[in-house]
Amino acid sequence: MKLEDIAKQLGSIEAKLDGQDKRFDGVDDRLDGLHNKFSDYVHKHQFQPVKLLVYGFAGLIFSTVILAILALVIIKPFSL
Repeated sequence: MKLEDIAKQLGSIEAKLDGQDKRFDGVDDRLDGLHNKFSDYVHKHQFQPVKLLVYGFAGLIFSTVILAILALVIIKPFSL
């Protein structure tokens, strides 16, 4: 092999590596964008108080509906 051929091969390898660096820079930018996107969501420990309130209110409403139905079924026949 000639020294000129080796220099050409090294040049093509360097160009390929530069292209790969640019592709990885693009990946870094996309990962930063995903990090920013996911930081907007509520984390589990922040959601816990809201979850307790919503489940409490839903349980209260469900219990009220069940008690009202039971009252209609049990109390109404005996009030005649």
